[in-house]
Amino acid sequence: MLQLNLARETHPLAHRVVEICWLPRTKAEWSSFTAARKEVARLWNTMAEMHAVVRRHKWKWPTLGQWQKWAKGGFPAINSQTVQQTIREFVDTLNATTKARKAQVRAGEEVKIGRASCRE
Repeated sequence: MLQLNLARETHPLAHRVVEICWLPRTKAEWSSFTAARKEVARLWNTMAEMHAVVRRHKWKWPTLGQWQKWAKGGFPAINSQTVQQTIREFVDTLNATTKARKAQVRAGEEVKIGRASCRE
């Protein structure tokens, strides 16, 4: 059974909670389950690396459509809906982080980026 808590909160750092109540029973199911999780992690980590390059070079942010076009066919171990959902989650995370940082700047708080802290 898969339960989703998709209620949006007003807090800028609100997140979605996904609870997976199903666990694989056979070795073959565990193998495919693990392979899918690894492939999603590879997608997320690749996007995080690309995001770091974009930030470092101060290039224009890719749109959701550009991310999806880039990922199309590049992750064959997971279905297209999973790829699209992962990309949406990644973009939502970036947007929430940006929004939270802007709110901190407006409030005059110190903004922490990575390990360093600065005032923007």
